[in-house]
Amino acid sequence: MAAAVEAGQVPDEVASAVGALAALALETGRARSVHGPAGVRALISVWKRTPQGMEVAQEVDELNTALTALRGLPLESVRVAVAGPGAFSISIATPDYEVRLAIDNSGVRLASLNVGGGGIGE
Repeated sequence: MAAAVEAGQVPDEVASAVGALAALALETGRARSVHGPAGVRALISVWKRTPQGMEVAQEVDELNTALTALRGLPLESVRVAVAGPGAFSISIATPDYEVRLAIDNSGVRLASLNVGGGGIGE
């Protein structure tokens, strides 16, 4: 696995293991402490080519697509709230829309979208 990563290749048969190992090294700070910022950038590049990285990229693309409904609208409020340990929500309100994003260790996702007022729906 290490030789494949050093060569810049992530074979399908080890891609999930590489993704899990890269995530662990990045999340714990081990990659930075051992290899510094350049090592972190290289490991992130590898992680992005793993199934986990590609799944997160797709989820973020879908979220960005959903958020385009807010483009150009005046903001009434933006709030961040603690949902639990390591979990947060961000609420963005415009005159016509209210969006709530959930953020935790599994990523960022659209938690709710309310169109036309009346509070946040689930």
